[in-house]
Amino acid sequence: MNKNLPNLAGFERLRLLSEGERTWTWLVRGADGLLVLKGEQPGIGVDGGTLLARYERLKELSPGPGLLPILGCGVAEDGWVWHLVPLGDNLPGMPGLETAAGIEQYTPMTLRMRTQESGPAGARQVTEWGQRLCGGLELLHRSGLLHRGIQPSNVVFLQGEPRLGDYSRVGEAGSRVQMEGMEGFEPVRGGNSEEGDLHALGRTLYEAWTGRDRMEFPSLSRRVLESSEWAECGLGLNDAILKSDRGRKNGGFRSAGEFGKALLDAGIGRRKVNRRAWLRSAVLAGLGVGAGFAILRGLRPVPRLHWELVGEDGFNVEGWGEVPWTADWENRRIHSVVVNSSMSNVDTLDVDTLKVETTRIDNRSGDVRTLGWHPVRKSLLGVTPFGDVFEWRPGARILTRLGGNVRKIHMQGDPFWNPVTGRIGMFGGYGHFRVRNGRAEFDVELGEWVEVEVDDPARSPWPRISGLLAVDEPGRDLYVVGGWGCPSGEQWKEKPGLAGYDGTFHVLDDVWKLNLATGRRQQLLPPGMLGLGRAAVVFFDQPSGSLIVVLRRELLVARPERARAVMVDRTGAGCFVELGMEGTPPGLGKVRGYNMDPWDGRLLVLASDGIYRVRIIRPS
Repeated sequence: MNKNLPNLAGFERLRLLSEGERTWTWLVRGADGLLVLKGEQPGIGVDGGTLLARYERLKELSPGPGLLPILGCGVAEDGWVWHLVPLGDNLPGMPGLETAAGIEQYTPMTLRMRTQESGPAGARQVTEWGQRLCGGLELLHRSGLLHRGIQPSNVVFLQGEPRLGDYSRVGEAGSRVQMEGMEGFEPVRGGNSEEGDLHALGRTLYEAWTGRDRMEFPSLSRRVLESSEWAECGLGLNDAILKSDRGRKNGGFRSAGEFGKALLDAGIGRRKVNRRAWLRSAVLAGLGVGAGFAILRGLRPVPRLHWELVGEDGFNVEGWGEVPWTADWENRRIHSVVVNSSMSNVDTLDVDTLKVETTRIDNRSGDVRTLGWHPVRKSLLGVTPFGDVFEWRPGARILTRLGGNVRKIHMQGDPFWNPVTGRIGMFGGYGHFRVRNGRAEFDVELGEWVEVEVDDPARSPWPRISGLLAVDEPGRDLYVVGGWGCPSGEQWKEKPGLAGYDGTFHVLDDVWKLNLATGRRQQLLPPGMLGLGRAAVVFFDQPSGSLIVVLRRELLVARPERARAVMVDRTGAGCFVELGMEGTPPGLGKVRGYNMDPWDGRLLVLASDGIYRVRIIRPS
C-alpha cells in the first residue's frame, strides 16, 4: 500500500483508524471539529476522475436519512480519492474526545459494535432501524446506484440513528466491484443487484435482532421466540427478513420501499385492528378503570393545523440543540450552544430571515449543552453533563461559569423553564446506566442546583430521558411526553408486557402533567396510545385548553406519510383526537427544534425536510 498519504491543507491527522489494500481511514481535526477522512486508491480499470464523480454523486444524495453524509471530496496529488464524513457516535464508556486518551481509544458505534456491547436489540427497535436503512437504500437505488457492502460493521450510528456507510463498493448495477464482499451477506446469485442489497440488509437485521451469526440464518433463539414482542411485531419482522432472502422460494423484495413497508407493518402490527372495535374496547376498558378513553370530537371544537413551507432546503445545522425555551423573542432570535473539545460556538437563528449566524467562543469549557434562555438575565445558559453551568450573553465571545457541578444529579435530562420559581431546570436524565425522574433547578444567585424532587423509580412518571416537554405558563403545568425509560429506571431491565424495548430501555409514548407549584402529577394518556417513539413536537394550545402532540411520519417507507397531530385533553379524562392537517404537512423525519412565535401566534418548526410555520385554525 502507498504510505505517502495526502497531507490535505486544513486538517490535522490524529490517528489512523483503519487501513486496507486500497483504502485508509483517519481521524482528523479541521476548522469545524473532529471528522473522519477516508481515502481510496483507484483500482484496475477505474481512473481517479470516475471515482471522484461517484463520490460527488453520493455527496448530493447522502444528506438523506439512512445514509452517512459526505461533507467533501477530492483527489490528492498522488491520485488517491478522498472524502470526509462526520464522526460517528463514540462507544459508550470511552474517554471524552477532548483528551488524548479519548482520541486514542475512539471507537465508532457500528451496528456490530452495538450488538456486541449491548446485546441483541428488540424486534420493534430493529424494525425502526430497518425502515431508516431501507430509506437510504431507496435513495441509492432510485439514482441507479447499489451499495454492495451492507453488513453490521458498515452501519454507523450518527446522533443515535443508523446510517449506511463505507461507500467503497458503491456503483451501478453490473459495474466492476473492486473489493470482495463478506460471505453470508451476499446472495449466492444476483449479488450485484438491488435485490442483493436487500438480501444483505435482511441478514444484517437478522444479526442485530437475534445476536446470531448470519451463517445460522434462519434459526431463532428461545429469547426471541419467548419475547413479549414476538406476537406483536417479532413474527412480522421474521416474515420480512425471511422474504428478503434471495435463496428462498418466492423470496426477495422488488424494492427497498417494499422492504421498508413490510418492516413498518411489522412494527405497528399490534395496532392493526378494526377501528370501531378498538374504540369500543377502549371505552369499556376506560369504564372499568375509571379512565374513560373517550373521543374528544363532539366534546369541544377540534382545531386544524395549517402548514406553510417557508424553507425548502430544510434545517440541517450541524449539532443544533435548540429546545422550546431558547428563544429571545424580544430580539427575534433562537440560540443553540455547541461547545466541546473540537468546536466552540453559539448558533443563532434570525426568526424572520431564517438565517443562521455563528459566534465563535474563545474558551473551551467542556461538553456544554443548551439549557435555555433566561428571560430575566437576557442570556443563554449551557450545562455540562455533570452540572457545570455557563452563561453566554449575545455578542460575547466567552462563556462565564456561574457554578453548579453537583455530581450526584446527572444533567443529561430535558430542560424546562419554571415560571413559578423563575429558574431553569432539568427533568429526568441519564448516567451510570440509569435513567431518572427527578427534577433539579439552577439558582443563579446561589450558583447552585436545587434538587426540587429526588429521583424515585417508584414514583410516576417513570424515569426517562429524551422526552418532549411543554409548559403551560398560566396553569404552571409541565407536560412530559414520551422518551426512553422503564419503571425501574435501570438500563437493560425489560418489563414484560411493555412494548417498544430497544435492548437498552423501553420507548415510551405516555403523557403526564406535573404541576410545578404543588408537585402534583397526573397521567393524561397511558403507554401504547400514540405510537412508540414518534412524538416530534409538543405544545400547549391555550384557547382549546389542550396539549397538541405532532407525531412524525412512519419513517422511510415506499410512500412516505405526512406527519399526524393529536389533541390531548389535559383534564385527565384519557381523551384525545386526531387533528386535521392542511397546507404542506411534512414528514418530520428529524426535528431540530420548534417554538411558538408570540408575535403572530404561529408555531415555527425546524425540520430536516423543511422549515415550517404552522397556524392553528380553530372552528368558530
